[in-house]
Amino acid sequence: MALYQDERIKLKYSGKNPDEVWKEVWKKIEVLQNWDGKTLFGINHEKTQNLVNILRTPSCTINEWNNEIMMTQLYKQHLYKFTPASIPWYEFLLNWKEYKCNIIELYSALENIYPEEYQFKEREFRAWKALLRSIGCTNITPFDKDKSDKEFWTKAENPIDDKHVLIYLYENNFLDMSLPDDNPNPIVNKFWSCFNESLKVNKKGIDGKRRILSIIADDFSYEEIRTNLLVAPTTIFDARKYARLNGPGAKQIEKPIRTVAKLSQEKLEQFSIFFEDKANVIMSSYKSDAKTQLPVLYLKNTKKALWEKFQETYPNGLKRTTFYCQLEGNRYQYREDMGGLCAICNTYGYEVFGYLKNLIQKEVSLMEIQVKLD
Repeated sequence: MALYQDERIKLKYSGKNPDEVWKEVWKKIEVLQNWDGKTLFGINHEKTQNLVNILRTPSCTINEWNNEIMMTQLYKQHLYKFTPASIPWYEFLLNWKEYKCNIIELYSALENIYPEEYQFKEREFRAWKALLRSIGCTNITPFDKDKSDKEFWTKAENPIDDKHVLIYLYENNFLDMSLPDDNPNPIVNKFWSCFNESLKVNKKGIDGKRRILSIIADDFSYEEIRTNLLVAPTTIFDARKYARLNGPGAKQIEKPIRTVAKLSQEKLEQFSIFFEDKANVIMSSYKSDAKTQLPVLYLKNTKKALWEKFQETYPNGLKRTTFYCQLEGNRYQYREDMGGLCAICNTYGYEVFGYLKNLIQKEVSLMEIQVKLD
C-alpha cells in the first residue's frame, strides 16, 4: 500500500494479506482502527466474493469420490453441457475407484458407457478431461499425439510411479501405439463414388441435387460432405432444410393452389343499388374518390348495421367478409365532417343538381343563358 502527497510517495507498506498491511498503516495514521483490511480493501464485498466464487474452480481427491453432492457439482461444472444426461458418468467413476488398477486408457474406457454407434466430439473429450483433472486424476500418456490418439490416465494421488511404468513399457515396445490404418475402406469409397455419380447425372438442376443430397445431409457433417462430394455449404444447408420439410429424398410437397372466385355481375349490381339508396348513404356534392372518380358516399349507419340491412334485402347476395371488403377505400366514409355540404345538398342529394343541369342543356338553346343558369 502506498500513500501519496503532492503526487509523491510518502509512505509504503507491504504484507502477506490486507489485514497485515492495514495494521501497519493504522499504527502510523491512527484512523479507522475499527475496520479490518479485508473490509477496507473490498475483499469482503458481496460483488468481490461472487467473482471469487466464479473464478474458484472446485476440485476434490479420490477419497471424496463417494461424496455424490460434490461430484455432481463438479459434473455440472465441467461435463453436464457437453454429454447426454443418460450417460452413467458417476457409476463409471465409482467402478474405476474400486478397480485395483489405477490406469485406464480414456477413449476405450468411455466407449464402454456410451451407445455402440455414438460419435464423440472433440469438445466432449475436453470436458471429460477437465472433469478428471478436477477430481484428482492425471494424464500420464508417455508419448505425443502424433504417435497415437490414445491417452492414459491414473487415479493415483501420486502419479509419478504409474507414469514411469508406462514410459518403460512404451520405450521397450510393449505398448502397441500404432496409428489406425490409413488405407481407405473400399465400401466407403464406393458409397461416396455412387453418390457423387448420382449428383452428376441429375437432370433437374439444383432442385434435383438438393433432393438427392437430402438423403444423407443430416447423417454426415458439413466437412465430410464437402470433402467427398465437393458441394458448397449452402447446398448442404438447403438439402438439410429440404429433408426437414419433405423427408430425406422424398418428393417435394406441392403447395395448394389458392383459387379466388370472381363476384357475379348480379351481386355487384345488388351492392351498387343498395348504396345508391339515399336511406343508406348521402352523396357528396363536391368530393370524389381519387381512385374511382366517383362521388364520395357518407354512410348513414355503421358497417355492421348496414350489413344486417343488406342481408335482409339480399339474402343470397354478398357474404359478410366480401361486403366489408367492398367498403374498403376512401369512397365509403362514415361520420366524416360534413360541414362542406350545403343544406340543400345535404337534404336533396347531389343527383338533383345533375338532373337540373341536364334539363337546362335540353330546354335552353342559347349557350350564354345556359352559362348564367349554371
